Amino acid sequence: MSLVKINYHSLKQASEKSAKVSKELNEYATALRSSVKSPLAEYSGGENTSISTISSHVQYKMNSLYSLSENYAKFANTLSSLIDACDDAERSVKGKISSFSTTFQSNHNIKIDNSNQKIALTILVPYISISLMAYEYIQNTDLYESIENWWQFEGGKEYTLG
Repeated sequence: MSLVKINYHSLKQASEKSAKVSKELNEYATALRSSVKSPLAEYSGGENTSISTISSHVQYKMNSLYSLSENYAKFANTLSSLIDACDDAERSVKGKISSFSTTFQSNHNIKIDNSNQKIALTILVPYISISLMAYEYIQNTDLYESIENWWQFEGGKEYTLG
């Protein structure tokens, strides 16, 4: 079992910052076009190698900036998609735990009167069910071997450590 901790605030900030950098890179490339590349193309003093070389270098720089801008935009979109996927996963897990808790309450005739009891039961039910699974498993085989197998191969370490 693995634990993943997602800091939504940091992801959102990184996505926003990446989108901002993308926009600024795009604006800089556009500014190079209007302030350097276009005036060079409109130069009336005749074609020479210096102007042609400078124009080529500016075009190369603009292409690099547009490419970087696109990469930052893709990164921002990927982070936004990750945030959405994590939200969806959280909602799904919350729904499953709620459903499991409701089923557990129904199967064991547990009546909940207030929200604090419901919260406590929602937190405890997974641990209770794991304990019941372990108990049933231990009952069916040799006790020491069962515990050792459950601990080593059936995920006992992960359940008990966290």
